[in-house]
Amino acid sequence: MSHKVITPPSQGESRWLVVIGVFKLLKALFLMTLALAALGMLHKDLTVECYRLAEFLHVDPENAFMERVIQRVGGYNDTTLKHVSEFIFVYAAIYLTEGIGLLRRKRWAEWMTTIVTASFIPIELWHFSHHPSWGKASVIALNVGILIYLIRVLRHTMHQAPDVIPVG
Repeated sequence: MSHKVITPPSQGESRWLVVIGVFKLLKALFLMTLALAALGMLHKDLTVECYRLAEFLHVDPENAFMERVIQRVGGYNDTTLKHVSEFIFVYAAIYLTEGIGLLRRKRWAEWMTTIVTASFIPIELWHFSHHPSWGKASVIALNVGILIYLIRVLRHTMHQAPDVIPVG
């Protein structure tokens, strides 16, 4: 009777797992900043704030992208803004958990990151099919690359052990 044996990732695999972990932590930090910014917009006129942001970024508020942002965000009320912020915080918590687990070289984090990354790819593809851009294509390609790498690490570190006959 054989059984599965889990071996730790090699030094090269560990290095890339750390890189992926840092990447996940940076995404979590960005999302937490975004969620806090959204909460900072409570009780404000979002249309006015969008125009201020466009001015600050030296972007023409009349261009097609800014018009879409202003139309969409300008209609948010405080309740919607709170819900959006909560959703972003949850998303950030997932990335934070993955990142910390990968940096601590936890096996569960490898599995979690693999499952979460795989589950988001169909959503990213659907969004890309409706609003294609080079940025979205790059993110999808990066996530597919991470997914393939994580699957290879998981398969490499789990292998069949030969039958062991207890002595004694």
